[in-house]
Amino acid sequence: MKKLNGKVVRSIGFMAGLVLILTLSSMIFSPKREAYNVIAVDEKERSINAEPENTLDVIFMGDSESYSGFSPLQIWAEYGNTSYVCGTTAQRLCDTYSLLQHVFEKQSPKLVVLETNCLYREAGISKESDDKSLKLAAEYFPVFQYHSRWKGYVPLTLSTKQEVTKERRMKGFRLRKSVKPYIGPLPYMKKTSEITAVPELAGEYVEKINKLCQENNAELILVSVPSAKNWNYSRHNGVAELAEKNKIVYLDLNLVEEIGINWKTDTKDAGDHLNFAGAKKVTKYIGKYLNEKFQLTDHRGDAKYQKWYEDCKLLEL
Repeated sequence: MKKLNGKVVRSIGFMAGLVLILTLSSMIFSPKREAYNVIAVDEKERSINAEPENTLDVIFMGDSESYSGFSPLQIWAEYGNTSYVCGTTAQRLCDTYSLLQHVFEKQSPKLVVLETNCLYREAGISKESDDKSLKLAAEYFPVFQYHSRWKGYVPLTLSTKQEVTKERRMKGFRLRKSVKPYIGPLPYMKKTSEITAVPELAGEYVEKINKLCQENNAELILVSVPSAKNWNYSRHNGVAELAEKNKIVYLDLNLVEEIGINWKTDTKDAGDHLNFAGAKKVTKYIGKYLNEKFQLTDHRGDAKYQKWYEDCKLLEL
């Protein structure tokens, strides 16, 4: 009987210790806001924290189309505006919202540009896992969902640190010079009345993001970066419908021939993302558009922004 009681006591002690460890771990690794790709969100938050307070005019958001298409240093060189790309790989709108909340803590941008490809991704934090027991455990102990966040606490290797530093100096833009031509049908933007509606949850997040921008005296605009692989006219119609409903400016660069995208030379991966050549064309156009429509401030000549000139050397601007 005593042996049995001892096993029970030890079992209870073990379970109590396990619950305590899981509870403390969840407290440490759970993000302060709802996010899906917490590691990417953490890195962007650290990057934006490195920028002096209230020095950014424009914030670019979205998935990889955003950091492949918008080059803040080029906008600086040509127009003197300051901007930062807070796009992350496969960004979901819950991450967009979380990042913007953080941005507004230290920055007062006039514009927030949301690249629209992410509107057709799953918007929330739900996992695609079929493991119901793991999902249930994560509800009580978030460490099961955010356990990989420990990577953010580990010192970076020299090569990784150099990559992160370079991307931060390029204000979130990723320079890619490789070329892989698009060989699909052209034109890929064939006009149609069909509508690929923006999913309901994504639409709700856009409304939340728009409200957050308004509360912080920023204007939200939607922009579609040229992508022969991802974009079509029915998606254009879906975003246009959402923009009209919420009274948001929408610019679809897939329809702007003036940009002059050459799908043989301006894409790195067969029409999915733009390479550096394509990004320069898109950035030149968007920089002009934003300045003409929103009268952004030209900071060139202001000593406070001297480092922007130094960082421009990374792109030979």
